[in-house]
Amino acid sequence: LICNTRIMTTSFIKTFAISFLALIATPPSYGRCLRHLLKNSDNATTTSPPNNPHGNLDGLTNPHGATARPLSSLGADLDYSYYDPIGPFEMYWSFEGEGDEESIEMAFTLPSDIFIGIGFGCTSSKACDMVVGNAGGRNPAFIEDYFEIEGDQEPHSDVELGGTNDLTLVEAKYENWASTLRFKRKLNTGDKWDAEIVKGKMDLVYAWCEEPFCVDTHSAHAPGAWNIITVDLSTGA
Repeated sequence: LICNTRIMTTSFIKTFAISFLALIATPPSYGRCLRHLLKNSDNATTTSPPNNPHGNLDGLTNPHGATARPLSSLGADLDYSYYDPIGPFEMYWSFEGEGDEESIEMAFTLPSDIFIGIGFGCTSSKACDMVVGNAGGRNPAFIEDYFEIEGDQEPHSDVELGGTNDLTLVEAKYENWASTLRFKRKLNTGDKWDAEIVKGKMDLVYAWCEEPFCVDTHSAHAPGAWNIITVDLSTGA
């Protein structure tokens, strides 16, 4: 299944379109995505490297390799971390507050300057709460809160579904040929389109646009450019 994601950007009208998560063992289908406007955080910053290795798409391979760590310094001050060589994928997070106001601050990194995404509380693209964005490089930074209802269909922003955008972008940074998005949200936002984040074991999915298979925001990610993981958010194991 492919979860296709519609994105918002303040810099350009109709700039982004993405396909999100192929999350079953059978070959994925590839759909199209819509473009729409990004909601940026006022305090978000973007860093782009002077030399971008993605300029030539012909024969491009992942410049990181299986053991490239760390990819980013953006989340190093947070309490917990998790790494997976598929991608590679790196995630940092901390909890703050209490009760209904308890929140998570999270940074995740994947090798793309087109789109990266993470889904909470799901093991397929169906009924999946998603955070999707990009941190710079050749393309403007963006982040958005989405939910895929049926799977293999274009998802909707939480706002379009009658919910709320519950993400606060803290920082977006593109370095070492990878995007890192750092954001905050409540563990339980009260929005029916958001998964409740638990301080324990949680299913997560992630995907990224890997060139040359995926060349722009109209493209689906490559068949292997996704993963399903279970992470204990209380320990990082």
